[in-house]
Amino acid sequence: MTDAPILRRWLSWVHGLVPAQLRRDPVTRRRSQLALGILGANLIVGSALLIPLAMIREPELRRIGLVNTCVCLLLMLLGVLFLRRGSLWLTGNWICAILYAGFVFATWTGGGVRAPFTICLALLPMLAGIIAGRRSGLAWGCISVATLTAVYAAQASGVELPEVTHPETTVLLAFGALAGTTILVTWMTSFSEATKEAAIVQIEQASVQLAAAIQEEEKARHAADQAIAANAAKSAFWRP
Repeated sequence: MTDAPILRRWLSWVHGLVPAQLRRDPVTRRRSQLALGILGANLIVGSALLIPLAMIREPELRRIGLVNTCVCLLLMLLGVLFLRRGSLWLTGNWICAILYAGFVFATWTGGGVRAPFTICLALLPMLAGIIAGRRSGLAWGCISVATLTAVYAAQASGVELPEVTHPETTVLLAFGALAGTTILVTWMTSFSEATKEAAIVQIEQASVQLAAAIQEEEKARHAADQAIAANAAKSAFWRP
């Protein structure tokens, strides 16, 4: 099973944050843990992304990037409140909506389909599907494709979007987008496997406990039947 001590400790800590109404079945409990894990990973990666954004030489672009990222991080924290209220659907779609707004803004102000952060839109269907469910994942997949198509159509029709002209800035933003996306995908994969293994262990333990309870019930019923038979035999023996 899970052999990473840090991941196990993180999973144990996350489990304590899941509200009681979302712990009633293994599937909901696992999705809640994934929601918190993904939310935490996004906050960490987004905070780390502030470092390369602060290194951008163009003052206006640096200011836009930092403000956009900070606002997205602060708004994303509301996902914890939605989860505490017991709504996985709202939590997943809220996280995706905030990321979508940030990615679209970065795409529109950074060169359209050529913008480094355009690739990040591919994360939304995965995040929504894991947290909010299959239908939300499909919906965000359609939204992402439709957005990219609209941006491409706008550029193809002659709409001029802001461009990142400095080569060093382009490389820096591309590195941040690719590194952040890779880290998030890797984390989601590892954390998803950890929660799956934990759920399997819990189901196995519940099955063992259920089997033991059934066995004890059978023993008690057998003992009761024997006692009833013995009393009946005793009554028949003493009957005149």
